[in-house]
Amino acid sequence: MLSSQINNYSIVEKAICANAGTETLVTPEGNLGGAFINSTTTSLTITELKRKERGSFSVDISHVVSAIDAETFFSDLTYGPDHRKIQKVILKIDVKGQEGVIIRALLSSPLWREKRVALFFESWRSTETIEFIRIANTNLFARETNGDYWFICNQKSFHTDLTEFFLSNFNVTPSVKCSLD
Repeated sequence: MLSSQINNYSIVEKAICANAGTETLVTPEGNLGGAFINSTTTSLTITELKRKERGSFSVDISHVVSAIDAETFFSDLTYGPDHRKIQKVILKIDVKGQEGVIIRALLSSPLWREKRVALFFESWRSTETIEFIRIANTNLFARETNGDYWFICNQKSFHTDLTEFFLSNFNVTPSVKCSLD
């Protein structure tokens, strides 16, 4: 049975950001999957955007969206749509420059301390990713772009071309078949 048929998920129609309110959602020309929140404190630099967009970057569409602050979002994430307490959470974060805000809020939340959490994320900032390893105090797994295998990423294996990562607060290894694409 598909998860949509048993209604064990809920959709929060808000951007998760540093602060509640409104933010501008920007969509790069020709890349609907590359949309990002354009915030002065957390957006990617033009150099990082060009790298992500394979060398060129221009804005196609932008609109204002409602935002919830990341700390509140993770603090309030206690019950599922079926009103049962959440025990396990799988998160996939691909937020084009908001990773720092969201992952720091997750790693300091009751959710990270009290539940089993598996986190897949994309990050274009290697210094932040190294910081997440330290805060999470766990193994970081990485995958080469379009690669088939996850590997434990440490100071010796870390290089700035890596952008896809996995962290968890329990002993688990991502599957070889697992992909963020």
